[in-house]
Amino acid sequence: MKELTLTQRLDAVLKFINTEEDPQQLIKFYQSTPKNQLELAEILEKLEKDGFIKRVFTSNTNTFKNTPTVEGRFFIGYEKRRILDEDMISKISRKEIADDRYRDRLLYATWCAGIAAVLLLLWQVWIWFYPIHSNYPFWIWETIPKTTKKN
Repeated sequence: MKELTLTQRLDAVLKFINTEEDPQQLIKFYQSTPKNQLELAEILEKLEKDGFIKRVFTSNTNTFKNTPTVEGRFFIGYEKRRILDEDMISKISRKEIADDRYRDRLLYATWCAGIAAVLLLLWQVWIWFYPIHSNYPFWIWETIPKTTKKN
């Protein structure tokens, strides 16, 4: 049998608690896996701390009864939550890359518009000081000698 990761073991124990009522069955279930009782206690503490199970001590049997809470019954699992978190992180990083590219294109377009505005201003200053060019592009035609029509 393939060794389970910690998140898969957490999911397996939570799923077992959601389906089984007998606490002795949980111990038998977990002994079938290669991990020890200490890890089972740690997993149960983690599930209780996260609010997925409630551990109630029964004095007549000197054991804890593990009952799933509402969050525990509707929880999708640690492994699936890890996958969803990784997907969200990759989407966020792709969005950040797209935002950086957009910001760079916007900066480039702004610089191009600014340079075009400066060139237009220089052209207007040139026309102001040299009015011969004020009727551009028609002034070039005045330099071409005019021919007369012969009838």
